[in-house]
Amino acid sequence: MQQVIILTLLVILGSATMVPHVGPIESHIPLIYKVSLNDPPEVRWAPIARDFAEPLARFMEFIDLLPIPKAFYDGVEWYAKN
Repeated sequence: MQQVIILTLLVILGSATMVPHVGPIESHIPLIYKVSLNDPPEVRWAPIARDFAEPLARFMEFIDLLPIPKAFYDGVEWYAKN
């Protein structure tokens, strides 16, 4: 009986951590950037920010949906500045 319970738990745990793929995986050539560390950060990151502006905006929409209080962000900002 104990073996059946352990086997059942392993099957449940294994199926809970698997992420099914919906459709085929689309392959692509990764983007390549040449970066000069002598440039200021605004210039250095501009091509990357331009190429990933839409995915970053979508990501931030999901972050905004999280129930995180504004005080947390204020605390993180204060910690980063100090």
